[in-house]
Amino acid sequence: MEDIFVNLEKYMDISPSLKKAITERLTFQKVKRRQQIAESGKVCENLYFIHSGLIRGYYYKKRKDITNWFSVENEFATSMYSYVSEKPNMENIEALEDSELSLMKRKDQLSLYENYPEMNLLGRILMEKYYLELGDRAMSLQFYTAKERLAAFQQRRPDLFKRVKLGQIASFLGITIETMSRIRSVS
Repeated sequence: MEDIFVNLEKYMDISPSLKKAITERLTFQKVKRRQQIAESGKVCENLYFIHSGLIRGYYYKKRKDITNWFSVENEFATSMYSYVSEKPNMENIEALEDSELSLMKRKDQLSLYENYPEMNLLGRILMEKYYLELGDRAMSLQFYTAKERLAAFQQRRPDLFKRVKLGQIASFLGITIETMSRIRSVS
């Protein structure tokens, strides 16, 4: 579990008492490839930290599987809308590889916010990071061509091309698999 704190301490120092409190509220979980971690229609109550493996969030709409995000080792993941609003989830979360995760319940995170002021700062920093990533994604989908989106993704996440189905990457980029294949064959 030390990898969680190595990751968090990239943003700020964490006191021993907060480390202990976080550790006491984490649950370790192993999940198999293709296992559903969160399902649409249910409230997503957990924030996940990925020790090993790969997970994705996706929507299933009109018989289409649309990938919303990917998370890999040393990243946090959740269905943010459902987790924060405590309303039923619109997306699913599944493991794309056998994965090892730590999870924290929303109520435990809120308790940490209440009892550890530094946790509020850490939460704000992580939410700002999430917001910036979300903004980048929205701008990419609105302003970049399919070719530019693919090039940016290849530059930022080259590792995922060996770990994720091309159709899932295409749906994440908002393009069809055929368009992606065409762009890749020309490049």
